[in-house]
Amino acid sequence: SGTFFLLLETEDAERDECLFAVGKRDGHKVHVTEIGDLDEFVSMAVFPAAGFEGALACTMSADGTLLFSDGKRAWSELVVPESFNADGTRNRRRMRTINFVDGALVATGFHGQVYRRHAEQPWEEISFTHPDLVGGHAVFYHAITSSEGNLACAGIFAHSRELSDELKAASAAKDAKLFRAIKRAQKKSDHILVAEFRQEWTILYTDLPGVASWFRRRPNGGYYLVSASGIVWQTEDFLDLELLSQPETPQGFDDIELWHGEPVFFQNEKLLSLGEEGLETFEPPLPDDALPGLSLWSTENALLFAQKDALWILDSDAWVRLDLVRA
Repeated sequence: SGTFFLLLETEDAERDECLFAVGKRDGHKVHVTEIGDLDEFVSMAVFPAAGFEGALACTMSADGTLLFSDGKRAWSELVVPESFNADGTRNRRRMRTINFVDGALVATGFHGQVYRRHAEQPWEEISFTHPDLVGGHAVFYHAITSSEGNLACAGIFAHSRELSDELKAASAAKDAKLFRAIKRAQKKSDHILVAEFRQEWTILYTDLPGVASWFRRRPNGGYYLVSASGIVWQTEDFLDLELLSQPETPQGFDDIELWHGEPVFFQNEKLLSLGEEGLETFEPPLPDDALPGLSLWSTENALLFAQKDALWILDSDAWVRLDLVRA
């Protein structure tokens, strides 16, 4: 459509502060207009052409504030209604990602938080709990529609770091040797968690240590799953994971996007795709003057790569530079 939604940093911005902006393409330029600012930005979702209640995109801050835009103006709402502690201070639970899944907004946060809202409907809380997973909490980083048509999420189950009664007793007795022995015996690894919501949560996969940082459907059925350490798998039904790529030393990806149904990876200033022997250079490769880069993203019709002062768009078999012009 020639409209881009961008996140911009200012020179005096503090950590995780940014500007929400809209860009309009004019030939080989994109004219950028600021439409709002964000504190502690954590996630962004761009909607299909039909939009969501008139909005074309939204961002989310860590406190659960959503900032929507139709490309001309911006408006906000809270995912979790504001509440207050006994001393009168605000109590907002920290959020993590905003997703657009099967026509609905899905917001996830720490301690298993999951909230969903369909158009013209209020938010509903469907936070993760499961009797087989106790002594910790879930955090979901991606949400999609499962092959069964349900909401499916992937992330991590992090075990509690709170001291057990045995550890508290050893600490009170100042017995360092006993404390270390108990801690070693009780240590549990955080592990990948993939779950599906079928009016209640069903665990699809939780057998490997680590974090599932990216999760998508495959075009011919099944799923792609990527760990934060850079391991790429595919699976039909989560009964088994087929290894597609694994780095010699753990290294995550800066960005991953689907393009024509297949993942494109941004890592070490290169775009990569899946080949018969694992990851290989994406074709066509980025031009030298497209680097260093910041991020990669895709729409139904475009693959885009961002620099500090330009966007690169894949046009047929060539990358085309679009200069950013601030209003």
